[in-house]
Amino acid sequence: MQVTPDLNIFPISWKNADSCSYNQQNYLHVFKLNLDNLGQFTESLVSFLSLEEKVKATSYSNLKDKNSSIIRWAVTRLLIAKYCRVLPEKLCFITGKNGKPQLVPDKTYPPLFFNLSFSGNYALIAVSNKETGIDLEQVKPDFNYWEVLDFVFSPEEKNRILNSSDPLASFYCFFTRKEAIVKALGTGIHDQMPGISILDFDLTLPVDYQEEFESLQLISFKVTQKHIAALAFCSNIESLEFYEVDQHWLASAFQ
Repeated sequence: MQVTPDLNIFPISWKNADSCSYNQQNYLHVFKLNLDNLGQFTESLVSFLSLEEKVKATSYSNLKDKNSSIIRWAVTRLLIAKYCRVLPEKLCFITGKNGKPQLVPDKTYPPLFFNLSFSGNYALIAVSNKETGIDLEQVKPDFNYWEVLDFVFSPEEKNRILNSSDPLASFYCFFTRKEAIVKALGTGIHDQMPGISILDFDLTLPVDYQEEFESLQLISFKVTQKHIAALAFCSNIESLEFYEVDQHWLASAFQ
């Protein structure tokens, strides 16, 4: 995917997850997982999952989808456990309204919010002490994106996409921005997506959410040449870092 200059892609540098500090304030950490590279740990990672998560994983008929589910949720547990300073299997999660997963609060835990997204063989996990939303999409060259433009974008956004030097890249970039915002809000307002303006990051939200989320910020970034992502977060974040969970980091979880 060739990213056009007008898309304002945020330059990032991936650090090794070993260098992450888990005791910061006003932070937002994004973790990248190459699911194919971590597949060797699948069987061992099952032990970290709850019964519900195990059942969900076994519901997939496709082995690759099953393993992906196990890796994503086990690594999520391992990461959040480091922030909360507990064993990963001790954590409890609930599904909030509109399907957004949440950590069951405990008086010993710091304020913590997280969000996940995956597409193809990559997954992203965002962890913060503030509400956040993240979306990742693998660019599919044969996707008929023009069929959904009217359902997702305003006339101005649609015009910007169609007149871009790379309409497909523009579609995915703008789409992930809207998805990240919806996930950050956790309000299930997909039917109002045309009313969420994301052009040039000058955000406009539906009236009902403008006061509560007036400080929301947004960035787009590349994960690979074929994967585009967007991140929505609160403006008072002081530390924004990007990390990669590799085989070495995951192997250390069993030591």
